[in-house]
Amino acid sequence: MAAIALGAVAATFGYWSYAERASQWADLSTPRGTLRVLVASDSAGRSHGLSHRDDLPGDGMLLQWNGTGRHPIWMADMRFPLDLIWLEQDARVTGVLTNVPICSVPTCPMYEPEGTQESVAVLELAAGTVARLGIEPGIRIRGLPSSSSAR
Repeated sequence: MAAIALGAVAATFGYWSYAERASQWADLSTPRGTLRVLVASDSAGRSHGLSHRDDLPGDGMLLQWNGTGRHPIWMADMRFPLDLIWLEQDARVTGVLTNVPICSVPTCPMYEPEGTQESVAVLELAAGTVARLGIEPGIRIRGLPSSSSAR
């Protein structure tokens, strides 16, 4: 049993070690500062997101899709609360949720604010970052990678 648990930990560490080396990083500009975030632009990276982590890679993670659509987020297997920011193709913020709690029950709620049905990305940051950086609907966040690289 201990060998299985150790194997799962090693696999998770190996996945994140590989993901952070192989993935793209982005430097984003906000009204009051910059962020360095790991970009998850494939289905495996977006699906795993920040689950099972004890801390953020850099300042957070950008979940990015190749096309516009609805992109609800859940907090399954998260270990800390997040601020969530939905972005449209032109990098305009269309929705913000702050201090979204972790989920420790079998069925976790999905989060998707009104007006985000045409989003191409969701930025996941440590709780409190949105207020500190002055992020709100209508502003643009500069430096988003081209969504054509998203899968």
